[in-house]
Amino acid sequence: MLQLIHSNVAGRVAPTSKGGSKYIVTLLDYYFRYCTVCVYCTIRKNSDVLSKFTEFKTRVENLHNTKIATIRADNGDEYLSNEFKLFLKDHDIGHQLTIPGTPQQNGVAERFNQTLFDTARCMLIQSGLKLDFGADAIMTACYIRNRCPTVNTHGNKDGCGNSTLISRNISRSQLPGPRYIETLKRYLDTRKPPEQIFKVALNVAAKYNNLVKVWAGPYLLVGLFNPQDVELILGSHVHLEKSAEYKYFQPWFGNGLLISYGDIWKNHRKMIAPTFHMNILKSFFPQFNEISRKVCKKMEREKGKPFDCHEYMSGVTVDILLETVMGYKEPRSEDSGFEYALAVMKMCNILHQRSYKPWLRFDSIFKKTQFSKDHDKLLSIIHDLTNKAVDSRKKDHLQKKSEIYEPKTTPTQEEKPKEEKPKVELAKETIQGYNNGTAVRDDLDENDENDVGEKKRLAFLDALTEAALQEGVNFTEQEVRDQVSTIMFEAFLDALTEAALQEGVNFTEQEVRDQVSTIMFEGHDTTAAGSSFVLCMLGVHQDIQTKVIQELDDIFHKTDRPVTYQDTLEMKLLERVIMETLRMYPPVPIIARKLNEDVKLASCDYTVPATTTVVIAPFVLHRSPKNFPNPDVFNPDNFLPEKCQERHFYSYIPFSAGPRSCVGRKYAMLKLKVLLATILRRFKVKSTVEEKDFVLQGDIILKRTDGFMIQLEDRQKIC
Repeated sequence: MLQLIHSNVAGRVAPTSKGGSKYIVTLLDYYFRYCTVCVYCTIRKNSDVLSKFTEFKTRVENLHNTKIATIRADNGDEYLSNEFKLFLKDHDIGHQLTIPGTPQQNGVAERFNQTLFDTARCMLIQSGLKLDFGADAIMTACYIRNRCPTVNTHGNKDGCGNSTLISRNISRSQLPGPRYIETLKRYLDTRKPPEQIFKVALNVAAKYNNLVKVWAGPYLLVGLFNPQDVELILGSHVHLEKSAEYKYFQPWFGNGLLISYGDIWKNHRKMIAPTFHMNILKSFFPQFNEISRKVCKKMEREKGKPFDCHEYMSGVTVDILLETVMGYKEPRSEDSGFEYALAVMKMCNILHQRSYKPWLRFDSIFKKTQFSKDHDKLLSIIHDLTNKAVDSRKKDHLQKKSEIYEPKTTPTQEEKPKEEKPKVELAKETIQGYNNGTAVRDDLDENDENDVGEKKRLAFLDALTEAALQEGVNFTEQEVRDQVSTIMFEAFLDALTEAALQEGVNFTEQEVRDQVSTIMFEGHDTTAAGSSFVLCMLGVHQDIQTKVIQELDDIFHKTDRPVTYQDTLEMKLLERVIMETLRMYPPVPIIARKLNEDVKLASCDYTVPATTTVVIAPFVLHRSPKNFPNPDVFNPDNFLPEKCQERHFYSYIPFSAGPRSCVGRKYAMLKLKVLLATILRRFKVKSTVEEKDFVLQGDIILKRTDGFMIQLEDRQKIC
C-alpha cells in the first residue's frame, strides 16, 4: 500500500472547465490499481501538480498511517521541476521516470486517464449535457470508479484492503444480488422514464427472497423484505439516521423532523409527539367537515366526465392543514392550496432525479442545470405559503398575547392538592386507526394514554410562535418553515412551547420554520395520494363501494349532518378499505436508513455491515404472499382484527414503524375518514381505468403517471 504511486497529466481539456482549468492530474496507488483508488483534480497550469500531489500525500498518508515510497511519472516538465524534486527528496520519496519515447512504462496512469475520458464522454452523451461539463463529468467518472468493487490482485480477499476510500468488505460481497456490472448499466440508463425505473426495481426485488444487494453506481443498497429483518432496523434506537439521499431536502426542511437525527431529532420528536394526542385531534372535526364539503362543491363541476381527482385531493389536504395545524384562516386565493401542492410535486420530481442521476448528486453540476433554477423557484413558492402562515400567527400573538396563556402562579404547599389525572378512554380501533394492540406501539400510543389536561391547547403555529416570543426562546424562521411543510398540526406549537420553556430548550426562528415546513409536506402529499388511490380502488371495485355506502347510510341515515369523532369509530369497513389501499399503494414506497453498526439478520445467515444504506420497501413488503394471501387482490378483509393478530407487526408499515414512525398517522386516518365519507355520501365513484392498467411511479411519493382518473355520479346533496 502506497509503495508505488502512478501519475500522469492529461490535457489540455477542451473546452476549458467552468473554473478555468485546462488539465487533469491522476495520482493512482499501484496496490489498488484495479480498484482505481486515486485522487484527481482539474488544474490551471502544469506547475499546479506539486500542490495537488502534496494534498494527495497528506490525505492518503493520514488515512492509511503509512508513507508514500515511490512515485512514477513521465518526463513532463511538471515532474522535472526543481521544486518537485526537492519536495520528494525532503520527504524521502523515490522518483521513477519513464525512458524517453516509452510511454508504456507509465501505462497504468495512461490507461486510467483514457478510461476516465471514455467514461466521461459516455456520461455526457447519455445525459444530454453539453461539453462544457466535460471536467465535471471526468470528476464524476473518477468518483464512481473509486467506489466500484473489483478483485484485488495481491491476495487480499477483501478487494479494497483497509482503505476507507472504498466502502466495501467481505460481508457486502457475500450478500445475494445481481452482478455489479448489470446493476451499474441499469443505474446509468437514466433516460428511462421514472415509471420504467420503478418496474426495474420491482423486478430485481421479485427475484430474491428476503434481501437483495444492489449497486447503484458507487452506492451499495441492501433491500430487506422480511418483517423480522425490517423490525431490526425500524424498531432500533441505533439506526435512526436517514440515508444520504435525504440531504437534498435540506434547503426545504432544514433540521425538520423528517431529516434530522441525533440529539436534534430526539428533542424535536419528544416535543412534537404529544401534540398528536387524540383529544387534540378531535378538536379538528369542524375544519375537517367544512373543508371536505367545500371540495365536494368544487367537484360538482366534474360530474359525468373523467377527471384527475388528485388535483382536488392535493388542494383540500393543504387547506385542512392550514386551518387545523396552522390555525391560518386569513383570506387567500381559492387555488392557493393547489398551487402549493403542485409546487411540492414538481419539487419532489427534481429531488428524485438528483437521487438516481449520478451527475446531479454533485452540487457543482446541479447548480449549473435548469433543475437548480426550477428548484429555487419552487422553493420560493413553498416557503411563501409557510411564511404567510407563520407571520400571520405571529402578528395575532402580539395582539392577543394575554388571551393565549393564563397567568402562571406558584401555589403554596397547602394549595397543591394531590389529584390523580383521569385516564383517557381510548377507542378500540383496528391496527392503524388507533391501535388495539395489533400494531407496533410507539410514543403516540403512550401519549394517548395520558390525559392532556383541561388547559386550552393552541394551534401548531400559535404555540410555536408564542415560544418564539417568550423571553430566552429564539425560533428561526427556517425552523418554523420546515416543520410546517411536514405536517402542520394544530397543537404542535403548544407542545413545542411548553417543552422549550420547561426544559430550557432554545429554538431559533429558523428552526421553528423548519419544523413547520416538514409538517406541511408530510401532512398533505401522502394523504393526497392515499385518498386518491382509495377513490380509484372504490371506482374499480363497485361491489365494495356499495357496501361502504351502505355502512355510511346506516351511520348517517341519509342526512347531511357533519361527521363526528364517534361516527369515525363506526366506519369499520371504510377503515379497512383505507388500510387495504395503503397496503397495495403505500404513499411512501421506500424507506432508507444508514446503518450505524453491523446487523445480523434474523431471517437468514447474513450480516449487513455498518455504513450500508438499507432500503425497506413497503410496496414490496405489503405484497409478499407470506404476509398477505393473494397479495395483488384488493381485499379489505385482510384487516379484520383476527387476521391482523396472525401477522408480524412489521409486515404492514404504511406509516413506517418504531421510534421514527410518522407522528401524524392518527391525524391522517381521521382526516381520510372524514374526507372520503363526505365524498361518498355525495357521489358514486367510477374508475375509467382498470387496476391492471395503473401506471405507477415510485419516487418520493407513490403516484400514477397516467393520472388518478375517476368519474362522479350524483347520490345526494350535501350543503
